[in-house]
Order: sequence, then C-alpha cells, then structure tokens
Amino acid sequence: MESGNPVYDSRDNCNAIIETSSNTLIVGCKGSTIPNSVISIGDNAFYQCASLTAISIPNSVTSIGGAAFGYCSSLTSVTIPNSVTSIGSSAFSYCTGLTSVTIPNSVTSIGSSAFSYCTGLTSVTIPNSVTSIGGFAFSDCTSLARILSYPAPNMVTLGRSVFDNVPKSTCVLHVLDKYLDSYQSADQWKDFSSIMGDLGKSGNGDVNSDNAVDITDVVGIANHVMGGAPNNFAIISADVNGDGAIDITDVVKLANTVMGI
Repeated sequence: MESGNPVYDSRDNCNAIIETSSNTLIVGCKGSTIPNSVISIGDNAFYQCASLTAISIPNSVTSIGGAAFGYCSSLTSVTIPNSVTSIGSSAFSYCTGLTSVTIPNSVTSIGSSAFSYCTGLTSVTIPNSVTSIGGFAFSDCTSLARILSYPAPNMVTLGRSVFDNVPKSTCVLHVLDKYLDSYQSADQWKDFSSIMGDLGKSGNGDVNSDNAVDITDVVGIANHVMGGAPNNFAIISADVNGDGAIDITDVVKLANTVMGI
C-alpha cells in the first residue's frame, strides 16, 4: 500500500488492506495478520481464500462481516475472541475444513448461513449470550455430532431452518439441566432425537478425561481460554463454576480446588 494514502493502509506490515477511518480490514490473504488496532473484519475480506489454513483474530475485533471467511475451504483453525459481538451472514460458510467452533460468550447474534455447509464441523458451542441465530446458520453441517447450547431456548430468536440437513438423529444436543424440558418442546430444538441436560452437572474439571482432576486439567482449561486446547478436550467438564461460559474464572476455581483452597 502506497504511503500517504488517505483512505487505506497496511499497518504493521500486516499484508492486508485496512480502511483507515473505520479500522476495518477489507482485504486479506493467506499471509495476512490482523493488527490489534482493527475493530472489524469487513464483508468478503478473506472470501474464497482457499489457501488460508488458520487465522487468529485479536481481541480488538468486535464484528466479523458477511462472508468474511466464506469458502475458505482449507481453514482448519480459527480463534474468535471474547470481544466479538456479532458474526455476519455466511461469515464462515463452506469452510469445510473446520471441525470445531466455540462461539465466545460475548457474541449476541449469529447471522444467517454463518456456518452453513461446514461439512467437516463436528462440534459447536453456543454460549448463553446469544439472543439470535439467523436462518440456515448451521444448515448442511452434515458431520455435526455435538452441540452445546447454554441459553434458554425462549431467549433465542431462531430464523428458519437453522439446522437444516444436520443429522438430528445422531447429533447430541447438550443443554443446561434447568432448560431440558424447554428444549424438548421448543421449535427446531425439539427435532433433535437426543437432548441431554448434562451441562449443569458435568463441570467437574476432568477435561482430559483421565478420571483425575489435577494440574493438567487446570492447564487444559487455561489453554482452551487462550484458544489452544487439544482435540480431546472435554468441554462439558470445563465449565467448573456452571455459569455457561468457559473463561479465566473456571481456571481459578479449578486451580483453587486442586490446591485445596
């Protein structure tokens, strides 16, 4: 980017184009890094960047635009920070390499078709901050085997066919104990054959499933909070304080338990 450009910049050698006035990243590529000064990722910013395999979104970002990562078919890892409040329509659609997504407890809205056709996606966590999920948001996620949903179903506005073509006969829906009956009768949620009210009683801290709760589990939750949990991470066990979020408070509580405090 030519220096002195009054409209766009490529600050911090980020290998991306940023709209200076709004601090919005509007064009990125495989080699891009997102500077900490960026507050939004614009519509189509990484659209069809098929060679993008991983991206770290800094905690300055509050919104991810429509189709921002659409058709990034090689994307296998994405860290969505707790600063993000909205995920735009088709933001990650056709990201067929994604296997697991944890939506942070800051997000209030998930746009229509946000994760549609993510055919490799096996697990998704919906925090209790979410109040709206757009139509077809998870449609055609044909490998989805587990959904962890924390909010009360009557507090979430669902668009049409949110889980269209998700294998509802085999995909297990995990919810908070107190909302089990509500999910079993709620529109669209009730279509899942297996709805388990186990989130409220499973936060025992044994996140590596070795039948012991010790410092390795503390480290596991800490790594998860920082976006680096291993593949065998038992997320149901990680909400130690049962508040519907997995964050530093769970790390502290489990650490105190392990130390006998």
